[in-house]
Amino acid sequence: ARLSPDHDPMKIVAILACALAVLSAAAPRSGAEEAKRFELIPHCRVTGWHDDNVDFSPHSGTSDYYSQLEPGMGVIIPTRIIDIKADYTYIRYDYRDRTDLSRDYHQARLDVSDQAELIRNVRISFGDLYELVPINLGMPVDTPYNFTQKNTAYISPRWQKSFSRRNTLSLGYYFSRVDYTSTPRVGEDYFGHKFDSLWELGILRGLTFKQSNAYTIYDYD
Repeated sequence: ARLSPDHDPMKIVAILACALAVLSAAAPRSGAEEAKRFELIPHCRVTGWHDDNVDFSPHSGTSDYYSQLEPGMGVIIPTRIIDIKADYTYIRYDYRDRTDLSRDYHQARLDVSDQAELIRNVRISFGDLYELVPINLGMPVDTPYNFTQKNTAYISPRWQKSFSRRNTLSLGYYFSRVDYTSTPRVGEDYFGHKFDSLWELGILRGLTFKQSNAYTIYDYD
């Protein structure tokens, strides 16, 4: 099962990003904020592997070499109210002999964090993560054809209050929507709800008491 277009988490993320960007453009700019700069971060990784059993079969000893190419680009966009971080990586696996096992994958991430506390003592972050995960944990998790694409859209408000210099309480909520693209895992799509709390109390210099709690609910389609 999938979300209908009207309830697409990415649409919600895009709307929130646009709204915060408009507020950010209208906010006054301080000297410290003037110093923030747009950053573009290219990256690339090339690796080679030898697999002595590419079919992961007890009856086949077929071996092969394959290469892994991962070019990508990251960007950091600091604004008056929000910080935007994004990254995209293209992943290509090429087998020398077993070309039928060659694969293309993509990884992308968008994170938007509220830097200005639009609501007192509350910060909000949201984003989307498109990543590779193994289909079958019984197989080697680095086998290219054992991967599927997983998309996670999330939003997370967090309230934090300092009652004194040594006494701080924070409460958080993390909502996520997870979708898999591979047919065997489509039935595992779910909504996630995580509630957590953290209390920090400084007792003596260098000695801090911490009490944390978390409760998670998974609502599968």
